[in-house]
Amino acid sequence: MKRLILHVGTHKTGTTAIQHFLYADRARLAQAGVLYAPCNDLLGGVRYAQHGVAHALSRYDAADREALETYRGRLLDTPADTILISAEPFYRHFDQSSGGDQNAHACFSDLRAAYLDRVAEYFAPFQTEVSIYFRRPDHYATSLYKENITSTNLTEKFDTYLTSSPRTSLFRYQDRLAELQKRFEKVAVHSFEEACKIGLVDAFYEHHGLPRPEAVDAPDAMRSGIPERATLWLVRSKQATALDVRDRERRWTFALSDDGQQLFQSAHKEMFWQDDAARLAFVKQSLDGFAYRDFWTLNAGTAQPVQWSDEDQERANRAFEDWAERNAAQLHARETQGVSPYMVDAKVAPERGAVLTALFGLLSRFSGRRSR
Repeated sequence: MKRLILHVGTHKTGTTAIQHFLYADRARLAQAGVLYAPCNDLLGGVRYAQHGVAHALSRYDAADREALETYRGRLLDTPADTILISAEPFYRHFDQSSGGDQNAHACFSDLRAAYLDRVAEYFAPFQTEVSIYFRRPDHYATSLYKENITSTNLTEKFDTYLTSSPRTSLFRYQDRLAELQKRFEKVAVHSFEEACKIGLVDAFYEHHGLPRPEAVDAPDAMRSGIPERATLWLVRSKQATALDVRDRERRWTFALSDDGQQLFQSAHKEMFWQDDAARLAFVKQSLDGFAYRDFWTLNAGTAQPVQWSDEDQERANRAFEDWAERNAAQLHARETQGVSPYMVDAKVAPERGAVLTALFGLLSRFSGRRSR
């Protein structure tokens, strides 16, 4: 029976960086008997990981079932001794095939259980080992909230976000771990923070017994989160008017730019909780019964509640508009190349980016002359 490593996240634990590295290293891994084969040709999803498998097992319509069988056939036929599947949606998905109401927590629990039963059945022909990384709950919640604000149309306040069902289940670590342990004989639990001390990719290879290369030409895909103040600015911006994807992503890019960092950074650490007692209460609740709670030391912190006024909002709006006007050509170039907002300009293909920036700059000046 082939060994299969099922890396299920969690979210905000460097999964994208790991997946990009594995994808770039897949040929060498194959030579070492390890198969890392994304399935976007069959099941869609990103090209560098197996999100498509997680999504298809959730939807599970006729087309999904056929594609899943084809993909599993590939895995069974591979000469590799070890198969590696990485997709953080396994951590949060539920059964969507029955059309249930995922907003009802009781119903969500049933749908989540049905989904995991299906996942376990799908990987039953393999010697499956689940691998999961946990991040300190308050850091996880903060990072996940920021990502949802930047990547979606979400406009909820932070306290509402934490208590919205079924999202609350994401932060109940022992519950999420137990549901995996119930279905898989081996579940390896790792600390994200400890992995970062070693080096995230180095730790991942070490934890899973993978042969580490000396060097691989892989993109740096670690996502930098926007500052807390920028998050509140973006929330208010979306509450004030419906932003399309381009407008939202431009604000995201601005928040990570040098101009944005200077505008939104604070002289002290800030947090979304109203006080440290509320933050620690959230952490303790998240870790209730968690067998690995000693991953983290829960001391009172020095962060202060983030403040954001109407005047701050107006000032940030003016700064953004000025920045967007000054960088219009560069923004057009990034968008033409499909560059994600969290990718800094130094990571963008320099030759093509320079050409496109110059082209859009000329077009902008020409358009301005004609308008006069």
